[in-house]
Amino acid sequence: MGIEYVIGLDCPVKQELSLSRLIYLVKYGETAKLLLEHLTKEEGKKEEEVLNYEVETGILTADGCQEKKKSKISELLEEAKILEKFSGYCKECPANCGFDFGCYKSIRLPLSLKSESWLIDIAIEAINKGGVYAASMNSIFNKKIDGKFAERLRKDPGLFFESDEPLKVELELEGKKFMLTSNQIFDFIFGAEKIDSDGVSVFLFFSGGLKQGKGEDGAVQFYFEFDENPDDDLSITQLKEFFTGLFVSYNLQKEVLIYV
Repeated sequence: MGIEYVIGLDCPVKQELSLSRLIYLVKYGETAKLLLEHLTKEEGKKEEEVLNYEVETGILTADGCQEKKKSKISELLEEAKILEKFSGYCKECPANCGFDFGCYKSIRLPLSLKSESWLIDIAIEAINKGGVYAASMNSIFNKKIDGKFAERLRKDPGLFFESDEPLKVELELEGKKFMLTSNQIFDFIFGAEKIDSDGVSVFLFFSGGLKQGKGEDGAVQFYFEFDENPDDDLSITQLKEFFTGLFVSYNLQKEVLIYV
């Protein structure tokens, strides 16, 4: 299970396959490959046996619901072969995020407690920086984001969040003290089904990855990168990839679709 997101840049692949079909093929094709490798190499099972294992899959329908079915690993691998003929389109695509079909990615769940702490830390840093960075936090209060969506998700212990309880911190913004929770931050980032291109900058300033530099002509330029940290766990790494994807969508002026 994961939080899936797609940079909404149209392309020949999406036109021929449809977005939902592309997501299905990439997601479950990769799942099938990983299962086959793990079960044969790590658990010593025979390939013929593993290929007959069934996996529950789901594809998004036109009304936004998931149509679920069971498919054999062999069937998923066979279906995913169609992607091979499209890989060439991705090499020059500005939304590829460095690899084929990279406009679609996911954040594995449950989110670690360590990553929730990281989100709290970047919120504190945004406020301490002031200016447009601190202003990004106003979105939480102006939109009255209360964290109820994340609160509902936590009712399934260990499924969406590692911790049963959100983290809390008391902060001060524009002379007013307030309590901020990691539930509110989660809803701020993932509470909508899409982030429009004109609303992406708020998340970039919040993330701490947006930095200023000077070009060869001396003009101020923005670039996006996170400092490397060997202590980052998988959740933090994938959250950083998500924010980096938002920067790509900002440059392309395209929306980002989110599926939780």
